[in-house]
Amino acid sequence: ENCLDALVPGGILILIEKIKGCTPSIDSQFTKKYYEFKKNNGYSEDEIQRKRKALVGILTPYTYDENVDLLKGSGFESVESFFRWYNFTGLLAIKKELN
Repeated sequence: ENCLDALVPGGILILIEKIKGCTPSIDSQFTKKYYEFKKNNGYSEDEIQRKRKALVGILTPYTYDENVDLLKGSGFESVESFFRWYNFTGLLAIKKELN
C-alpha cells in the first residue's frame, strides 16, 4: 500500500522535503546559507562536513517542480507549497475527491 491508497478521497498528505535549487548557482547559495545557519546554531565545521558526507549517495534531492510532478504523477489532484526556507519546502498534496 502506498500513501495515496492509505488516504480517503480528499485526504491530505503533508510532505517536508529537501530540494535542489532550479539552477546550480541557486542550489549552491541555498547550501551555503544553510551551512551558515548550522554554524550559527552551534554545529562545528567538522560536524557539518560529516553529515554532508554521510548523505552523499543516500539523499538525492529533487527540484520543487520534480517533487510536484512526482506527486501529481502518483495520483494527487493538487499540490501546493505552504512553506519554503532555503533548500527545504513543505508541500500539501490532496487526493482527488470521488464524484
